[in-house]
Amino acid sequence: MSNARSRLGGLVELLDTNPRARGLALRIMPSGAKSWTLRYRLPTGDRKRITFGNYPAVSLSQARDRALATLAAVANGSDPSELKRSAKANAERKRLETLDALAEMYFEAASKGKHRQGKAKPKRESTLKLERYYWERFVKPAFGKRPIHSIKRADIQTFVNAQRTPSTSRQIRVVFQRLFAFARWLELVEADPVHYVQVDAHNSRERVLSPADMQALFAVMSNSAKLAALKIPRLRAIGIELCAVTLQRRGEVSGIDTCEIDLDAETWTIPSNRTKNGRAQIVPLSNKAVALIKEAMNLRFTETAHRRGDPDPLFPTARGARKSVQPATFTRAFIEIAKAAKVDDARLHDLRRTGATAMTSERIGIPRFIVSRVLNHASDTGDAASVTAIYDRNAYLPEKRRALNAWAELLQVITSMGHATLQARSRLAKAANRHSSGSPKAARRID
Repeated sequence: MSNARSRLGGLVELLDTNPRARGLALRIMPSGAKSWTLRYRLPTGDRKRITFGNYPAVSLSQARDRALATLAAVANGSDPSELKRSAKANAERKRLETLDALAEMYFEAASKGKHRQGKAKPKRESTLKLERYYWERFVKPAFGKRPIHSIKRADIQTFVNAQRTPSTSRQIRVVFQRLFAFARWLELVEADPVHYVQVDAHNSRERVLSPADMQALFAVMSNSAKLAALKIPRLRAIGIELCAVTLQRRGEVSGIDTCEIDLDAETWTIPSNRTKNGRAQIVPLSNKAVALIKEAMNLRFTETAHRRGDPDPLFPTARGARKSVQPATFTRAFIEIAKAAKVDDARLHDLRRTGATAMTSERIGIPRFIVSRVLNHASDTGDAASVTAIYDRNAYLPEKRRALNAWAELLQVITSMGHATLQARSRLAKAANRHSSGSPKAARRID
């Protein structure tokens, strides 16, 4: 080869002098990379160029053979560069038709709120994290490489039926449902194979902890020796107690930043981006809640060099960390505490249900609508029409404060009782239930 020709930008082309491979050249980039190209002219007069590969991976003789084959195809009326582009486009189209590629597009779109029609909001980080977990852990290994058109209802049904637990089956179905809804919106598929996939229905949990259960749980959480034996820091126990006292969700409590707390006003303001329903929540703090928060502030480690505006979590992950613990940290700690307290079939969320039940009991007598406000439910029921909820900006702060104060006082009475007293009251309650046997006045009190 000879006839070197320099081009703009420092690029150099070494033209092949072989008359049979006219138009073949070795392009040398300023970086030193070398590649084979062929310039040719179509019968229409259009000039085109096609690349064969890099040197020395492709030798001169190989490049000449490919050049001869390309020139022969041009002579027969073909356009090799267009055929190469079409082949590449078809390969990319086939790649995008796999469930793996669809999921990649879905998660990116969902994080920006572009996963469905209309002005959709970006999906919550916690929701996307849960969906990604079940996608990566279960769905992707089995279906990731398959074209979306090849996935049928029977495939999905067989897969969910093979899972060990109903909850896993339900979550896997949710992932399939989200992906194929996105595919239909993109008009990649016409039918939704997930529509008739059946999984076991979710049974609403109704467990309400008894006074004896609550007394046993709090006895463990307030005992430093027992916590040390369980290898649970007191700070974790405080977080669980705060869940019980405030009746807020575990993720909202575990993610508290000190900037959300106003100890002078005795309020905790949960921003809308941290609530389940996207609605900011003002939580009145009882004396017990304030005491727990102050104790947590004293126990946690605070760096001396703390810039204004930096995250300042009440329950940090480690000493000096600026990141809140994950909600699952509280859940794992509660499981161990419940085992130590010998309270069977107890979950962290049961504390929230137990407090709500106590508030509507005869002992406290809080209206269900106010309890719903305390719990920050998405749709309030009871004394107000849901259509007015959009325009109702009343935080019901005084009513919520009375409700949470009453619950904190009752909780203090329950947890401070002796075990013998609780057992005696439990026996009396059971006897009253047997005696009433169907009376509407039976078992009205939970304490």
